[in-house]
Amino acid sequence: MYSDKDFQTIAEMILQIMPMVLKIYLFGSYARGDAKATSDIDIAIISPEAMDRKKKMRFIGDLLNNIGGKGFPVEFIIKSSSDFEDEKTLPTLSKAIANEGRLLWQKNR
Repeated sequence: MYSDKDFQTIAEMILQIMPMVLKIYLFGSYARGDAKATSDIDIAIISPEAMDRKKKMRFIGDLLNNIGGKGFPVEFIIKSSSDFEDEKTLPTLSKAIANEGRLLWQKNR
């Protein structure tokens, strides 16, 4: 099982790869408090601008190589701030992140 210290380490590693992000959320079973030994760590990254699929995949690949390579079983989702705001009132993953997610890091906070 992973701790708050591990989640902060992951957030710091994300910022090394993607310094432009606005927010980083932990969501899913670890955020809800019902994680099991086999649970992965779900992370949502909110970027200032939309990215095309190729750029998102490049960032996710870099994140998985660096963070997953350290032994963390992590899954990432990258959303633009505008998409996240638009979707968080609809029945979407963004709504679940907004409602049950834990904010790990926020720019200028």
